[in-house]
Amino acid sequence: MPFFVRAYRFDTWEELVRHFSLLQFVTLVRGPSSPSRISSWWGPLAIWAATLLPISAIAGPTLFTDRMVFDGAVGSQIVDDYSTSTYGWTTGNYVTLSDTDMSAAFGQTTYKVTVPAVQRPFSSNFVGATYLYDTDGAYCAGCNGSFQLGFLTTSISTSNGVFAVGLDIDYSLTNPTYHAFVTFGDGSILDYLLPTVFARDPTLFWGITSDLGIMSIHFGDDGGAPTQQGSLIIDNLTIASSAQVPEPTTFALLGLGIAGIGFTGRKKALSSH
Repeated sequence: MPFFVRAYRFDTWEELVRHFSLLQFVTLVRGPSSPSRISSWWGPLAIWAATLLPISAIAGPTLFTDRMVFDGAVGSQIVDDYSTSTYGWTTGNYVTLSDTDMSAAFGQTTYKVTVPAVQRPFSSNFVGATYLYDTDGAYCAGCNGSFQLGFLTTSISTSNGVFAVGLDIDYSLTNPTYHAFVTFGDGSILDYLLPTVFARDPTLFWGITSDLGIMSIHFGDDGGAPTQQGSLIIDNLTIASSAQVPEPTTFALLGLGIAGIGFTGRKKALSSH
């Protein structure tokens, strides 16, 4: 949830720390009169140090090929199994949906078919028993084209996206071999080659976590390029939050800082009388 400090808007304490120098931060916390005694700095200084700890702990992306290991590394999850109750397809069949309708059905992911319409016979998202590779529901973009999934509007996302994304790969053809082109919360990008499978393998899983947040993933050709070739069918799309909690040291420093600010304010109030 965003908060405001002296007309500045911040989404996290980390953003505040990055925006202001230590002296500016102390001034913001204690008021415009700059403290001349070191003892009056220790409250703001402790909060400053506590907010720096999680910044230094940011790790690079981690890939997963086992759903059980992925489940153990994340916090709360939201799973879209592309069921008939959500999307309205009938047994042995599938439905076609526009990007808008597809995104609204489950309401946790933004879908965009990325193949230019002039290059494809299909302009919709397919959900259901896609080519019988998954009779209990799956997803593909025309089943012969690229697509992008966005994670900025989920119920567990921040302004940087979600912490984790995972999915089962039901079918993945070569020519081309599909890639996952990931855009992270800081704007950086990485490209990952996906495994190929010509018959449904219920154990084939691909997942990724990142402390930077995951804003979107494009599934298509190398480097995020769209394609009408090959095919990629996915199921059980999972988004998840982080399982990590602030370390005890962080809580201790925050508590020390807040107590220090309160003590300094009380001391000032007593001295004024």
